[in-house]
Amino acid sequence: MPNVKLSEPAPKPAKPEKPPVELSPYTKSAILLIAIGITSSASILRNLPEEEVEKISVEVARLKNVTSETLTAVIEEYYGMMTAKQAAA
Repeated sequence: MPNVKLSEPAPKPAKPEKPPVELSPYTKSAILLIAIGITSSASILRNLPEEEVEKISVEVARLKNVTSETLTAVIEEYYGMMTAKQAAA
């Protein structure tokens, strides 16, 4: 059994890294929606104004190759925003 001191503070979570290239909010949304799949994306898009859906759809069509680093950065940014929002509530 490893020797662990219980009085040591837990390490702080790493801050989310920014995507390697500055991305628009619509591009980030497109990347996130592609990552979560069709069913979940449809549930989200159904609740957005038509203009927003059109802008995100254009970005989905424009996306060619998204690196794993970019995808990770976008997901971590979203996660950070959601946890901060919950903490503020």
